Formats: sequence, structure tokens, C-alpha cells
Amino acid sequence: MRIRGNKISIQYKRTTISTGYPNTPIGWKMANEWWSLKLKELQEISDGTRPLEDSIKNIFNKFLDYKRKVTKITKKTEQYYLTGFNAIITEPNLVLSEANIKFQIENYVRNTTVSANSVNIYLRAIAGFLNWASSDGKNYIPQKDYTKFFRQKETKEIKSAFSQSEYEA
Repeated sequence: MRIRGNKISIQYKRTTISTGYPNTPIGWKMANEWWSLKLKELQEISDGTRPLEDSIKNIFNKFLDYKRKVTKITKKTEQYYLTGFNAIITEPNLVLSEANIKFQIENYVRNTTVSANSVNIYLRAIAGFLNWASSDGKNYIPQKDYTKFFRQKETKEIKSAFSQSEYEA
């Protein structure tokens, strides 16, 4: 482990990995815990007990299991995630990667016929999954805002308080 700037980084197989933790006693403790989890994950990959790449569908199922057990989501929230996933991800057996996710979202936005409000709701649901998949413990994909450029602007109709005939009267 070394210090780069004010952050702790790890040198592993000629690659420097930033932990993102500051150079403080608590930062060192958190960096050691993070590295032990990362090392365990790398060991599982080298042993063959965990695949290096997994399909979007399998990782989404892990996401739902996590949400059910840890955050105790309701059935409606689970349905919200499932509906958003099924609407946007048309090829769930592809490997979860940045390119595949961008392709799926772009394809959905280009070919959809639903309202702008519905598109934004589905994008919010899939963004929750993508944020989970890119979090520190998972690292399936790089951490980015994948849905930012695809959000739809909604036109708001301003209804007059009176109809034209009521106004004239």
C-alpha cells in the first residue's frame, strides 16, 4: 500500500489501484478491509468459483436478492425494478459491460413508443440497478451515470382555469 496525493492506493501485479480512502487512521483501516474483500474476490475468480464476467440477468437477480434481504423492499418496489429492467433490457443474456448497457438503453430510447414520463421512470429503475452493480463491493461495471443523456424532457401543459366560453361570459 502507498499514498498518492492524500489517498491510499495499492500496488498489485504492476497495477496501481486507488482505494479512494484518505491518509487517516480510519482510512487505513477501511482500505485494509476493502483490500481483503477485493483479494477474496480475485481469489474466487482465479479458483473458478466466481466467473469473471456474468450475464446482465444473473447480476440483476443478485441485485433483487440484495434488495429483498438487506433493504427489505416491498413487492411494489420489486415490481418497479422488474418493470424497468424488462422494458429496457431486451437481451438479458449479454455480459454486463459498459458497452452492452449503453447499447441496451440507447436502443430502448430510440425504439420506444411510451411517454417521456414513462421513459424517465424506467431509466430511474435501471439506474438503481446500475449504481448497485458499480458500487465498491461489486465493481461489475465502471461507476458512471449511464442514464443521464437518455432522460427525456417532459412538456408540461398549462390548462387554463376557464374555458373560452366561460371567460367570455
